[in-house]
Amino acid sequence: ALLGHQEKLSATGIFSPTSNRYTTDVEGNPNGKPFHGDYFTYGAACSEVEVDILTGEIQTLRSDILFDVGKSINAGVDIGQIEGAYAWGIGYYLFEEPLIDSKGVDRTQGVWEYKPPMASEMPRELSVELVRDNPGPAPVGVLGSKAVAEPPFMLAYSIVGAVKKAVASARKDNGASTTFDLPMPVTIDAIQRACAVNPSHMKC
Repeated sequence: ALLGHQEKLSATGIFSPTSNRYTTDVEGNPNGKPFHGDYFTYGAACSEVEVDILTGEIQTLRSDILFDVGKSINAGVDIGQIEGAYAWGIGYYLFEEPLIDSKGVDRTQGVWEYKPPMASEMPRELSVELVRDNPGPAPVGVLGSKAVAEPPFMLAYSIVGAVKKAVASARKDNGASTTFDLPMPVTIDAIQRACAVNPSHMKC
């Protein structure tokens, strides 16, 4: 009510292309003509991690990323975008847990409770390679380039995959089933609980 007399200075819109070769009508027939977004982009990542099964803390030792950018306009910018999206994904998959109380109030109102990734959570070694000059079957991007800002985000899941392998190994050593659930995000406490460690395992 305090700001009710002021005008809204934002707008919301949804872009749903109806003129590209990947949209069809209800009978499966293509709609319209190709446009500059008629392509898919691809990537792959591999990560190596260390997991402290007593505390649940993890350290990503190395991540290697290969990403398809079509005909790169500026390799430095593309690599920076890939690294940034990867760091964003690390936060999303491993650290940034929203905490909502029983009244529906968001209790993560700052970095005391809401934990974005810091420099120490980044891979110690991060290698990024571009699949260059690969426009794909439909070279219709801007100057043959492809979007690179957000798609690499999901490659950070390679760290989660490595953590799951490490947890499964720890569970096997502890005589527990190697089938288990992990919440999202995969926080330190969730990893520690999943490792199935109990004090009896620590007897000399």
